[in-house]
Amino acid sequence: MAGAPRSDSNGMAQSERRHNSTGSEDITRADTALTFRIHNLHGITLRYSTSSRNGRYATLPTSHQTIGTFSIGYTLLGQTRFGAVDWR
Repeated sequence: MAGAPRSDSNGMAQSERRHNSTGSEDITRADTALTFRIHNLHGITLRYSTSSRNGRYATLPTSHQTIGTFSIGYTLLGQTRFGAVDWR
């Protein structure tokens, strides 16, 4: 059949064999957040998230990717005494 990929003795197409590589990946993720009470039940949250990926493969070049995100958000907080009541 014209245009069909050629197969090796294992029945694997040449393009599949070329991309079937061994290696490893290390993926790391970190999140940190800090919330400030502004007034009564209203607050602002500052958050930073980062992700990193390192890939090492036998037939491909080593790759390194890092991304970080900074965000600011509104937070509706609970009571200042965490809802504690005087039980006496």
